[in-house]
Amino acid sequence: MAIQQLFTKLKEIKAKSEQSEAMVQEICQDIKSLDYGKRHLTSTITILKRLHMLVTAIDQLKHMTKERQYRDAANILEAAKQLSQQFHDFRRVQKISDLLDQVALIENDIRLQIMEDFKKGIHLPQDRSEGSLAEACRLVDALGLHVRQELLIWYSSVLFANYRTLFKPTGDRASLDKIHLRYEWMRKCLQQYDQDHSNIFPSNWLVDEQLCIDFIEVTSKQISEILESNKTQLDVSLFMQVLKTTVEFEKELQRRFSPDDADGAEDEKTGGDSHNNTTNASSTTDIKAAASATGEPPAKIFGTEEVDMTSVEGIKLKYLQAQKKKADQQSAQGQNKQAHRNYSRVPRKWNGISESFEPYMDLYVRQEDKNMQDFFVTLIEQETWTISESAHTKVLQSSSNLFLYIKKILKRSRSYTRGQKLVALHGVFKNGLVKYANQLDAHLPAVNAPLQPDNLDEQHRICYIINTAEYCYETCQSLCESIQKLVSAELAAQITVVTEQDAFHGVSTKGVKCLIARVFSVLENPLTKMTAINWQAIKEVGDSSEYVSQIGSELAKAIPPMASTLNATYLRFFCDKFVSAFVQRFIVNIYKCRRVSETGAQQLLLDTQTLQSILVKLPIIGFTGDNPPPPPPASYKKYVEKEMDKAEALLKVVGTPIDGVLSTFLTVVSGGTNFEFQKILELKGLKKVEITQLTTQLSASRTMSSTNSTIFHA
Repeated sequence: MAIQQLFTKLKEIKAKSEQSEAMVQEICQDIKSLDYGKRHLTSTITILKRLHMLVTAIDQLKHMTKERQYRDAANILEAAKQLSQQFHDFRRVQKISDLLDQVALIENDIRLQIMEDFKKGIHLPQDRSEGSLAEACRLVDALGLHVRQELLIWYSSVLFANYRTLFKPTGDRASLDKIHLRYEWMRKCLQQYDQDHSNIFPSNWLVDEQLCIDFIEVTSKQISEILESNKTQLDVSLFMQVLKTTVEFEKELQRRFSPDDADGAEDEKTGGDSHNNTTNASSTTDIKAAASATGEPPAKIFGTEEVDMTSVEGIKLKYLQAQKKKADQQSAQGQNKQAHRNYSRVPRKWNGISESFEPYMDLYVRQEDKNMQDFFVTLIEQETWTISESAHTKVLQSSSNLFLYIKKILKRSRSYTRGQKLVALHGVFKNGLVKYANQLDAHLPAVNAPLQPDNLDEQHRICYIINTAEYCYETCQSLCESIQKLVSAELAAQITVVTEQDAFHGVSTKGVKCLIARVFSVLENPLTKMTAINWQAIKEVGDSSEYVSQIGSELAKAIPPMASTLNATYLRFFCDKFVSAFVQRFIVNIYKCRRVSETGAQQLLLDTQTLQSILVKLPIIGFTGDNPPPPPPASYKKYVEKEMDKAEALLKVVGTPIDGVLSTFLTVVSGGTNFEFQKILELKGLKKVEITQLTTQLSASRTMSSTNSTIFHA
C-alpha cells in the first residue's frame, strides 16, 4: 500500500515538472520574439531616420544651390553623398532609386552652375566676385577631384589664351631673342593671380603652381620648335644668353614653390596649412563617421540647447562634431599630414624649359672647349715656373688656376645640363688636363740630359713640377667624383680620369728620376774614386774610406734643398727610388774594383754599413728647428736595410776564404746566378780553372738540392 502511494506521488511530481518546463519554454519563446522584434524595429527606425535625413538634405541642397548659398551647401552635399552610400543596397526600391538619382542630378546641376558662375565672375571686380567664388570652391571640393580638375583646366585655358595669341609661332615674339618676354608675361600672370584670384582658390589647390607647370609645358614645346627650325643658324652667344635667362627664371619658380631645395633637386612639401578649407579626403572620412551613427537622441552642442538631428542644422552640427573628433584623433597620433594627403605638394620638375635646349648643347660644349683652349694659352704664358718663399703651398699657381677655371665651368654648366652633354664637357676637361700634364713634362729636363749640380733654380723647378703633378693627380679624382654626382648612374660610368692621372703620375716619376740623376751627377767623383782604390793591397781595416765621407758630404748639400721643397709623400718616394738606384750603382762599382782581397772586402763591408747609416738619414738631412729631428720612418729604415743587404751579402762572399766561398754564396746570396758567382770569383783574383771548377760545383750542388727537394715532396 505504501509503495503504491509512493509511485503516485512520483507521477504527480513528474507531471508538475513537465508543466513547469512547458511554461518556461513558452515564456522564453515570447522573450525571443520580443527581442527579435526590437532588433528589427531599431534597424528600421535607424534606416528611416537616415532616409528622412537624406530627403531633408536633398530639399535643403536644392534651395541652397538655387540661392547660391555655397558654404552651407558644401556641408549638406557632403552629408547627402555619405548618406546615399547607405542606401546603395536598397536601389531596387523605386523611391530610394529616385532619391539617389536626384543626388546625382543635383551634383551635375551644381557643377554646371559653378562653372557658369566662374565664367561670369572671374573677370568681375574682386569685391563683387571673391566671396561667392571662394565659397563655390568649397562646394567644388565636396563634388570631387574631377570637378576641381575640370575647373582648373578651364581657368588655365582662359589665362593662356592670351599667351598663345601673343607668342604664336608666326608672330613677332616667337624668335629666340624675345624669349625673355615670355617670362615677363608669366611673372605678370602670377602677380595678377596673387592680387585678384589667390583669395578665391584654396591655397591647398596649388593653383599658381599648376599654372607654372602648364606654362613650362607650353613654352618648352614652342621653344623646341624654334630651336629645331633655326638649328643651322643658331648663334652660340644668343643661345647661351637665352639659356641663362631660362635657368634664372626656373630658379625663380623654384624659390617660390620649393624654397628648401637649394641644389635644384625635386623636393616634397605638404600643400595646405591650418587655415585651409577642409579637404575632400578628410571630409569624406568625417562624414562616414557621422552617417554611420545609429539613432542617437538630439545632440547638445556648446550648451544645453537641443537640436533636432533630422534638421539641416542637426546634420551640419553632427558633421562638425565628427570632424572635430577626427581632428583631435589625428593630432594625438601625429597624423595631420595624412588628412591632407590628396593635396600634398608633390615633387615638381622646374627645369622643363631648359631641357628643351639639351639636344643643341653641342654649341655650348664647343664654346667651352674654345674658351678652355684660349684660357690654357694665357695660363701657360703667365706661369713663372717658380714659387715665392712666402707661398702657402709648393705647387705652381697655374695648376690651381686651371682647376678653379674647371670648377667655374662645372658650376655654370650644371645649371644648363646634367645629361650626356655634361659627359661631353667632361671630355673637354680631360683634354685640358692632358695638355697641362704635357706642359709640365715639357718643362722637365731630359733624364739623361747633362745637369748643372749648382743650378738650384732648375732643381726647385723640378720639385715644384713634382708637387704640382701630385696635386693634379689627387684633384682629378675629386673632379671625377663631383661630376659623377651630377649625372645618372649609367652616365657616371663614363666619367673617368684614369688616363689623366696616369699622365700626371708619369710627370712625377720623370721628375724624381731627374732629381736622382742630379744627385748622381755630384756623386760621380767619389764613386769613381771608389773604383780607383787598390782593394787588393789593403792590409788592415780602418775607418770608413774617404769616398764614403765625400758621398755623405755631397748628399748633405744636395738633399736639403729638395727636402725643403718636395712634399712629404714625394720626398719619401724620392728617397726610396734613390736608395734603390744607389745600391745598384754601388754593386756595379764593387764589380768594377778589379781584385778585392779578404781584408779589402772587410773594408768595403765597413764602408757599406757607413753608407747605410747615411742613407737612413736622407729624409732628415738638413733638418732645421729648435727641437731634434724626428727619427726616420721605421718602414723606410727597413727598406734601406733590405736594399743594402744585397751589397753586404756580395761583400761577405768576397771576404770569405776560397775553401768556404761556395757554401757562403749559397747561404747569403739568395737566388744568386752562376754569372754573379763567376764575377765574385774574378773579384777574388782566382784563375779561370779555379773559377770553372767552383762554378761547376755550384751547378752540381743546385742540381742535387733540387733532386732532394723533389724526393722529399714525393
